[in-house]
Amino acid sequence: MDDRKRRKILKEFGQMLREVRENKGFSIQALADTADVDRSNLSNIENGKVEISLCTIHAIAEALGIEPAELLKKG
Repeated sequence: MDDRKRRKILKEFGQMLREVRENKGFSIQALADTADVDRSNLSNIENGKVEISLCTIHAIAEALGIEPAELLKKG
């Protein structure tokens, strides 16, 4: 996969995560605490700066009360 496509995927995922988080009423810190994910890592994920593992996707989805697949849907 070329770098441009990779960056686009990460950015889209981060935007979806931010949208869901905000709609659920979580601050970054509250979601980080609930999902047991470092706050700065969560911020970097939302900004499309880092790749995210399947286990982290699962932990975040569980904290948000949604299925992991919801975070993988395109807007």
